[in-house]
Amino acid sequence: FITTEPLKVSPWLIIIQIFITLGIPLLIGQLLTLYSTKLTDKVVKIKPLSFALFIFNMFIASANSSNYIRNNANASLNTLITIAVLTLIIGLVNFKLGEWTAPKNLKYESGLSTGRKNTMFALWLCINYVNPLVGLAPVFYLVFHNIYNSVQLWFLERKRQNNVLKNRR
Repeated sequence: FITTEPLKVSPWLIIIQIFITLGIPLLIGQLLTLYSTKLTDKVVKIKPLSFALFIFNMFIASANSSNYIRNNANASLNTLITIAVLTLIIGLVNFKLGEWTAPKNLKYESGLSTGRKNTMFALWLCINYVNPLVGLAPVFYLVFHNIYNSVQLWFLERKRQNNVLKNRR
């Protein structure tokens, strides 16, 4: 219902581009970890940079999707809402499955690990090889995922503050 056009791209082209995008940096990172501990230590010290890069990637993906919806999408509002709602349901199911299957002390971490699965990778595949409209699902997922995480963090902080207050009494 989202796209009726057949894909016109070689799977080998996709595999080669995936290797260039993910495989080569992974190999370089592993080699540096094995053979250059000084450089590895320096990279670990600039850990906050990875979060900034993630936020920047989210901004670019959201901006591109917003631009596509405003200027190019031939989809109806119902289609956009359907994509958003299905994405929200899938995200909630992923988080809850992770929470339900984890030990109590790892409930939130497990929910995060099942809720966060290669979303930027899926977005890249959708935009480049399928249809930018299909790429909206990963963007909605990113938004919902971060809203969910923010609410979880807020509840955890509230719980922590309540425990601190109880311990002072």
